[in-house]
Amino acid sequence: PQSTNRGGGEPHGWCFGGCFHFPEAWCPRSGLVCRAPAGPAAGKGMDVGTERPKRCGSCATAAAPLRCPCKAAYYCDAACQKRAWKEHKGGCTAHCIKKLEEERGRTGRGCPSHVGAVVQIGHLFRVQERLPEAEEWLLEAERLLRSVRPSADRTGGQPDMEIALASLSGELGQLYSAQGRLEEALAKHRRALEVFGRAPGDHGDTVGNIHNDMGEDLRMMGRHEEALKHYAKADEVYCRVHGEGCENSAGVLGNVAAVMDEQGLVREALPIKQKVLDIRRRIGRDREALAVALLNAGVSHVALKDWEAAKPLLEEGLAVVRAHRPERNAVEGNLLMQLGKVHRGMGRLEEAAAMLKKARGIFKHTAGPESVEVGKAMECAAGVLEDQ
Repeated sequence: PQSTNRGGGEPHGWCFGGCFHFPEAWCPRSGLVCRAPAGPAAGKGMDVGTERPKRCGSCATAAAPLRCPCKAAYYCDAACQKRAWKEHKGGCTAHCIKKLEEERGRTGRGCPSHVGAVVQIGHLFRVQERLPEAEEWLLEAERLLRSVRPSADRTGGQPDMEIALASLSGELGQLYSAQGRLEEALAKHRRALEVFGRAPGDHGDTVGNIHNDMGEDLRMMGRHEEALKHYAKADEVYCRVHGEGCENSAGVLGNVAAVMDEQGLVREALPIKQKVLDIRRRIGRDREALAVALLNAGVSHVALKDWEAAKPLLEEGLAVVRAHRPERNAVEGNLLMQLGKVHRGMGRLEEAAAMLKKARGIFKHTAGPESVEVGKAMECAAGVLEDQ
């Protein structure tokens, strides 16, 4: 089951841009938009899961033919790209890298003032689930921060620097978790928790996020009882800060349900997943979290072989995540893989094979060709071939 609350979003508890300044943004240069790879012929209709719509980032028209070099946005033409640029440029990795390289040309590559921009690029790659690139940039940020640390010690800025490094440890921990490097992730999260636990001020949400992330690491390692203890600590913090029934508590409930799934208590976990789904629908702010809640409820119905109940939940989740995120992502891959299982269970083997192929392609892009997710998609596809 997909993690419902990984403490995602901004890096843990510290704003890198607050201490390291960014140069002013500039307008796009010629050549920013390039032509996207050719897709299937238009006009055939979209079979759910076989091909994602390349929606224009300006007018939302389907099958937009131009793709930004960052690979996360599509446009009908240069005019649409120009209209959307003000909103898109902050999240455009191609633009941010070009901007940084020009600044490096003026100040040198090792200048500590670049750390904020380097972290921003790493974070953007992580949000886009381009994990190898994210790791490269975040490790560079860590190196730059450590180069600043001796001067911070001399000027009395050590606490802020410790928090900055702990924030980066949390960010790297999330990245390593996503790659299945769980021991490395757990070490990073422990380091972050140690620093934030003794830091002055209220870091409630940050501490809750780290406990939740550690619970996820331990759950994936099969250490369920330890995971549940960290989930309980996370929920205690979230309820203290935000009250009962908040979004973060919904995330923890979803993770507790995932532990129950792994303990073989699939039917017992289903009401908890439904409660999470109800909270996500009621609050409605986080569309990706809603997609994940739909995915997790669908997973339970798939495990119980209730194909008719699973199919509408998974299809709704796929529609939500595709409307919310134009780029390929792991949630979409998991939804497609589960829909592949549904179609196989319903005897629709061609549809199942197409969805599993698409899921495998997404996982190769987001998690890497040797990832566990690719292996699971290939295993499901092999089952379809046997049925054929």
